[in-house]
Amino acid sequence: MIITLTTFKLPKPVTRDEARAIFATTAPTYRGVPGLLRKHYVIADDGATVGGVYVWESRAAAEAMYTDAWRAFVRGKYGTEPVAKAIRSQAPRRKGREVRTVPDSGLKPPRCGRWQERSGMLDLCPPID
Repeated sequence: MIITLTTFKLPKPVTRDEARAIFATTAPTYRGVPGLLRKHYVIADDGATVGGVYVWESRAAAEAMYTDAWRAFVRGKYGTEPVAKAIRSQAPRRKGREVRTVPDSGLKPPRCGRWQERSGMLDLCPPID
């Protein structure tokens, strides 16, 4: 599993409401993308940087997304050059099952497509086929 973090330093900071409106227009673009398991939209507290955290089935699936066309889309939408970094997920496994590394907080996972006010993230859950 590969996780990518994309960040876009904005020419002018945005509010959470402005970011939410922008994210809502791009969310449909990511539904059904091959190999994309999950995407979270993120915004820095100062509103000067936005981006996404993507969880991919493989490095090949992630690399298929971050093309020159994707970079041009980001430049057109946000007026800035995107930065994308890949990180390999090393979740420990035991007998074929993932092992939790932090105590269960009892919190329910966010609902797909819902803005999470406390974290400043829009959680986009691609449909599971």
